[in-house]
Amino acid sequence: MGDYMNIAAASTIFRSVRLQEKSDVSVLGLAMDSTKQTGEAVLKMMDAASEMVPEIGLGENFDARA
Repeated sequence: MGDYMNIAAASTIFRSVRLQEKSDVSVLGLAMDSTKQTGEAVLKMMDAASEMVPEIGLGENFDARA
């Protein structure tokens, strides 16, 4: 009877480990999605900032005699 109890315990442990692995993968997927969204937001912000910056050299020369 002792061997059957060990098999049942091993099965329970296996299921528990498997559930933990599934939840770990799920959390990792959420973290990856969040990181991707953050990266996309940073790229949009950088594009918007580059549109606000005037062209290099623009306005450096001013002709006061005209």
